[in-house]
Amino acid sequence: NRPCYVLRASDVMQELQGQSEKVVRRVFENARKQPSVIIIDEIDALTPKEEGKGGNVNRQVVTEFQQQLDGISSKKGHAPIVIGITNKPDRLE
Repeated sequence: NRPCYVLRASDVMQELQGQSEKVVRRVFENARKQPSVIIIDEIDALTPKEEGKGGNVNRQVVTEFQQQLDGISSKKGHAPIVIGITNKPDRLE
């Protein structure tokens, strides 16, 4: 009975600079308001290894994910359960 937030690459990637990071930040902020679950579908498309980076993913989006996940249980509010889905784990940052 927890709210569930699903993030897909198409939801995150925005045309304007800085907007993609805001989408990620907003989802994590909302998820901390109550016990929640965040599902990141095809996480390899959003947080690729630097050498395997491709598409429209920029380093700022990867950094935002890392900042939101770093110390997730020690941040103010509830610690959401985060599930990353991929069939390419070798491509993850």
